[in-house]
Amino acid sequence: MNTSEGDARQMLLRLWNESWGDGIWVAAWSKAVADVGPVQAAWKPSPSIHSIWHNVHHVCIWREYTLVKLGLRKTPLREEVEARNFEAPAETTAAAWQATCARLRATHEAIRDAIESGQPAERLHYHLPHDTYHLGQIMTLRAMQGFPPIE
Repeated sequence: MNTSEGDARQMLLRLWNESWGDGIWVAAWSKAVADVGPVQAAWKPSPSIHSIWHNVHHVCIWREYTLVKLGLRKTPLREEVEARNFEAPAETTAAAWQATCARLRATHEAIRDAIESGQPAERLHYHLPHDTYHLGQIMTLRAMQGFPPIE
């Protein structure tokens, strides 16, 4: 790896870490889901709009698929991703929402580990803008439900 690749990887790693804890000029993932309950996570302003829960699930399943493409996991396969993309929760309980939030954190840590370990960065660097796009949707859904802004 040359110096510029190493610098780019370190920048990606720093931004990835900040996107969980401190935020990167947008809310941090950890704060965006921390005070949301299962009812708020499942809420949809209209039938055609994805909920917070849908968006979190979508982000997780694509992160998991990237880990498959990198050879770090065996599932989900592409067919499962396509079938379960934006999947609604099977049950709207506190335990189910906590499990989804734990999955979000676990996938965030797994992608971080992949970045740190020197995995090919091409696919990894697309997660930052993709995930931030969906984080913006989550923040809009939070605002629509009366949650205060996250500073």
